[in-house]
Amino acid sequence: QPSMQASRGRLSSSCRAADECSPHYVTPVTTLADASQDTACDVLYVVGGLYGNIKALEALEEGMERERRHGLRIEVCFNGDFNFFNATSKTWARINQGVRALGHATAGNVERESLNSDGGCGCAYPDYVDAAF
Repeated sequence: QPSMQASRGRLSSSCRAADECSPHYVTPVTTLADASQDTACDVLYVVGGLYGNIKALEALEEGMERERRHGLRIEVCFNGDFNFFNATSKTWARINQGVRALGHATAGNVERESLNSDGGCGCAYPDYVDAAF
């Protein structure tokens, strides 16, 4: 029987060590296995790490629209970290509105940590990386 720490370490790669990981980073297997959210589609985009890149979001929107004009059924799954380098609250809002409008999303460490008030990203940078980075 693995310990909770060891189990968390295997399920999350955003931490240097299992004891540094928040249990909030773990998505239960039962949630991932929930077939009630399955949808039929012709094209599935799995998008990871937008990091606040409006141009990337716009390119995705344009590509989806182009494929829909050809009659294709499109689904999108964002696998977290759609925010981070957002320069303004306006770009933060634009990214989040786009993600919600386009598809399904799981929260990455950036989204999870944005719920905290300490301003961290949960990136587990090595000690030699300046916190101001």
